[in-house]
Amino acid sequence: MPSSTGAPILKAPLGVEKHRKYFDKCLLGPIPHYFATLEPSRMSLVFFLIGGMAITDSLESLKASGAGTAVADWIYMMQVEPTSENGGAAGFRSSSVLGCGEQISSASSDSPIHTLDTSHITMTYCALAALAILGDDFSRVNRAAIVQHLRSLQREDGSFQAVSYGPGMKALDFTAPGPDGQPLPGIGDSEYDMRFLFSACAVSWLLDDWSGIDQVRALEYIRQSYNYDGGFGQGPFLESHGGSTFCALASLSLMGKLDEALPDRDHTIQWLIHRQLELSYNGRPHKDEDSCYSFWVGSSIELLESGHLPDHAKIMTYLSKCQSVIGGLSSSMGGSPDPIHSYLGLCGWHLCQKHLGSAGVENLDDAPADFPLISIDTSLDMPLHSVEHMKKLHAQWKKQD
Repeated sequence: MPSSTGAPILKAPLGVEKHRKYFDKCLLGPIPHYFATLEPSRMSLVFFLIGGMAITDSLESLKASGAGTAVADWIYMMQVEPTSENGGAAGFRSSSVLGCGEQISSASSDSPIHTLDTSHITMTYCALAALAILGDDFSRVNRAAIVQHLRSLQREDGSFQAVSYGPGMKALDFTAPGPDGQPLPGIGDSEYDMRFLFSACAVSWLLDDWSGIDQVRALEYIRQSYNYDGGFGQGPFLESHGGSTFCALASLSLMGKLDEALPDRDHTIQWLIHRQLELSYNGRPHKDEDSCYSFWVGSSIELLESGHLPDHAKIMTYLSKCQSVIGGLSSSMGGSPDPIHSYLGLCGWHLCQKHLGSAGVENLDDAPADFPLISIDTSLDMPLHSVEHMKKLHAQWKKQD
C-alpha cells in the first residue's frame, strides 16, 4: 500500500508481544541501571508503563495477578497530605527518594519525611492518570485538598509552578556561594511553564473540579505564549516547541476553549505539519526526528481536526525502525528503548493506524492481525477506556454531592 505521497510503506512488523513483555518487565522487575537517574521522576515512569500495558491490551493480566493492586497501593503511598509544615501541599510526590515506603506510610500527618518533601503538579497528574487506567475508584484520593493546593500554584501571569514549599523549606539558607563564588539559584524557586499549566488542567479534569484554576489568567498565559510562526512556547517570548504546543492546545481543549481562544488555527496547523521531515516529526525547526513527537505533534494535529494531512505511512515506518529487539521503542532509530518513548511512540502508532485503517496495517509484513486498536484520548494522553471510566466516576460524585 503506497503512502499519500506514493512512497511504499516499510514492510516491518510491530513487535506487540515484545512490547508487552518490555512494559511488564520494567514495571515489575529490575530495570536497566541507566534508569537510576530517573528515580526522582518514578511516578511518570509508572504512568508510561501502565499506559503501555493498556494500549497493548495486557492490563487485565496485570490486574489478575494482583500486581495492579500493588501498583495502586504504591501510588497511594506517594500521596502528600496537607500539613502546617508543608504549607498545605497536597497531591503526589514523584517517588520515595526522600524516604522509604515504610517511613512514608507510617509518618504522622504533621511530620514530613524531609524538609524538601512536597507534592509535584505533574507527578500528581501522572498518579491520577495511572490510577484511572487501573480502574481505581479514587476513594483514597484527597480531591478537595489537591484542588485547593492548585490555587496556590497558579502565578499572577496565569502559569503554574511545579511545587510549593512550606515554612520548613523557606527557613533553609540557600544563599551560600557556589564553586565559582556566585550565589546558587534558590531551590525554593520552582519552575513554571506550559507543562505545569497542562498538568493543572488535566488534574482538574480528572477530579471534575475546575475551582483550582483561574481560567481567565490561564487563557491569557497561553495567548501570550503564541508565536509568530504559529506554534507555542513554554512561556511568552520563548521558542515554539512541539511539546509546549501540545500542552497549550490540550489545555484549551480540556477547558473547552479551543475554538474561541486559539489565535490562528490554520497557522498553527501549518507549523505542526512542517514538523514532519523525511519520515516522522521533530519538535522544533532544525532538530532531528524523535519518536515521542509522533504523539506530541500528531495529537496536536488531531486536536485541530487535521489528522488527514500528515503522511502516516512514513511515520509508521519511522516508528517501526525505532523498535528494539528486546521490546520497547527508542527516541531514534538504533537507540536504546525507554518507557516514555515506548508509550508515546505506540500512541503515535495508534493515531496513524486510525487513519490508515486495518488494510494499511495488515499490509505490513508479519503484522499481527489481532493487533489491538486501543483508542487514545488526545487531550489527556490516556487510553480512551480510562477516560470513560473517569466520566462514570464524575457522574457518581455528582450524585453524592
